[in-house]
Amino acid sequence: MATAASAGDDLKKELTCAICLEIFQDPVILKCGHNFCRFCICMHWDENGGDYGYQCPQCRTVFNKRTFTKNYLVQNLVDKLDNLECLGPCPAPPKPVKVDGNCEQHGEELRLYCRTDKRPICVVCRESRAHRHHEVARLPDLVNDMKMELKKRLTELNWEKSQCVQIRTADERTKNEVRLKKQRLKETIEADVGALVQFLLDERDSLLESLDAEEVDAIAVIEDNLKMVETETAAADKSIAEIQNHISGKTSFEVCVYLMKSVVTTGSPVMVSL
Repeated sequence: MATAASAGDDLKKELTCAICLEIFQDPVILKCGHNFCRFCICMHWDENGGDYGYQCPQCRTVFNKRTFTKNYLVQNLVDKLDNLECLGPCPAPPKPVKVDGNCEQHGEELRLYCRTDKRPICVVCRESRAHRHHEVARLPDLVNDMKMELKKRLTELNWEKSQCVQIRTADERTKNEVRLKKQRLKETIEADVGALVQFLLDERDSLLESLDAEEVDAIAVIEDNLKMVETETAAADKSIAEIQNHISGKTSFEVCVYLMKSVVTTGSPVMVSL
């Protein structure tokens, strides 16, 4: 039992909210890793947050938005703490007593409530030794206190609901903005890439046209050169034949002079280079 109680005390320290100093109620975790009650951190940010962001009460990390996530692990530990506390000695539950009725012991109307024993009592019970030093309240006052507490809780629940609505609205707006931004970027990328592709296609067509024109010009030069080579080749063959006919036999001076004048060397043809 002592070990369980000690373990429970250590666990309580780890599961205590730094704002309200009570065991976590609906624990949430911030991005910095610290945990708080959902209601406590929301109230803290309502009072201290603003245009300069929302600060973690423990490490002072500043966030641009009110963002947190429910910490199911801590919630499970809180539930286990409740079970652990039940391992210690638990007082016997009070005997059920009807609030609207009379005291079974004294027969008086039950107009009071013993906070110590957590049960309705009559005026005679209050003066008895069993309740003389206990904290006692009038039942109507207790009902009013309970109503005030319920109203407070109702206010908290309405506030929490309004925060959820605001967060949901902001998240939906952010989601739509992300989709719109993506669509705009997609259109920009498609337009830019399309323009680049068209530019490259135009450049390709221009280069191919230039290549075709260069081919035509080069072939025309080559064809002219081939014709010239053929003409010079034919003239050279004719001169070679005439010279060979005369130098193989007896040739007069006059014929040699004639051949020297009629056979003219044109020179080597020029090779066309690209």
